[in-house]
Amino acid sequence: MAEHRCSNALLHHLLSKAGIEVKQQLEELLQGKVIERSLSENLVLTDIGTKEEALWSLLLYAGYLNVVSTELMGGRLVTKISIPNKEVGFVYDNIVKQWFSTAISLS
Repeated sequence: MAEHRCSNALLHHLLSKAGIEVKQQLEELLQGKVIERSLSENLVLTDIGTKEEALWSLLLYAGYLNVVSTELMGGRLVTKISIPNKEVGFVYDNIVKQWFSTAISLS
């Protein structure tokens, strides 16, 4: 169980540092939508904090996202992704709730 809390803490940290576009796409995923993202086949860990492609790739490879379909477009891997199950959806929900709790406490 401690392993899940650790990985969820890392997930929370990475998503809280992500840009507004990532957060908007996370919102779409939470609404049950499928989003289309360019992913990296070769994940470079130092890119996770700076490149959206690396962040989405990590979330996919760690099991926090599900592949709906994949297409190679112009030398880039474009993937339609979704939240894989309710349990992962709850993890994302809790992260968003923590963002609001933090924002309210800072006000």
